[in-house]
Amino acid sequence: MPGYLDNTLFTRLVETGQIGTTGISSDLVRQQVFRTFRGQRDLVLAALYGDEPPQAERNARRRMSR
Repeated sequence: MPGYLDNTLFTRLVETGQIGTTGISSDLVRQQVFRTFRGQRDLVLAALYGDEPPQAERNARRRMSR
């Protein structure tokens, strides 16, 4: 297991719902982001949004259309 996530792996984990937050968890992440900014520390943040369905759903549709 590598000690880091590249952009492709991170995107796939978000798209398949294996990482990410909703509701209360998102509020906790938001609080931590603000704490990080106040502490002048480095922060990496990513968000997946838009109308396009996740990769897993696109793959399922593609398999069904064959």
